[in-house]
Amino acid sequence: MRPQYHFWPAGSGPGHDAWNVARLIDLSRDLPRHDVPVASFPEIDTDYWTDATSSPTVRRVLNHARLILAVDPTHPIILRPDGRLMDGMHRLCLAILQERTTIPAVRFGVLPEPDVRNCRFEDLI
Repeated sequence: MRPQYHFWPAGSGPGHDAWNVARLIDLSRDLPRHDVPVASFPEIDTDYWTDATSSPTVRRVLNHARLILAVDPTHPIILRPDGRLMDGMHRLCLAILQERTTIPAVRFGVLPEPDVRNCRFEDLI
């Protein structure tokens, strides 16, 4: 499987900063877990998995459905210091499908340095 990344608009320049999710998992391993309300994530009402170069085709939606059904819900989602999602959208979707009101999460107190600065999505995926 290809590396997964969390992308966020770069502080400078037109690109994005990117964090390798495997590294985020390692860095967050000892952070305290807490339950977060499922309804508190604005990302669930955004075009999260597509952009100007990809549309939400039925095949893409089905691929995400497979990933949602295959997740391990015991792993906490990972949050930025501001509470935004860094890793775990498929786990969040499963929690919504299961009508759970909370989801286990860990949250960085300080944002780790990105693995790549000011990049384009296509450079890494």
